[in-house]
Amino acid sequence: MELEVGQEFYGVLGKLIIDPDTNRLRVITLENQAVSEGLFIECSKKVREAHPIGTVFKINVKVSKKPHGRLYLHSLKKHELLTVEEWNSIY
Repeated sequence: MELEVGQEFYGVLGKLIIDPDTNRLRVITLENQAVSEGLFIECSKKVREAHPIGTVFKINVKVSKKPHGRLYLHSLKKHELLTVEEWNSIY
């Protein structure tokens, strides 16, 4: 599927990893979803730091584009980064 800037996706699964290029905590998309595997999801640093590596989140996201052309996703609500368990208890 070709992503377009401005598209929104709900309940995207992302996994907390350490980015080997920057050594920072990042969330990346998992496989078998409406969005490609391995896309970075921009979201709350505070929430990322409160969870262990490997935590899987469910996130509502929007497609954005960096000035130099790289597509990425960002959380629709900056601090709404929910583990799968938290998501299931709310939704």
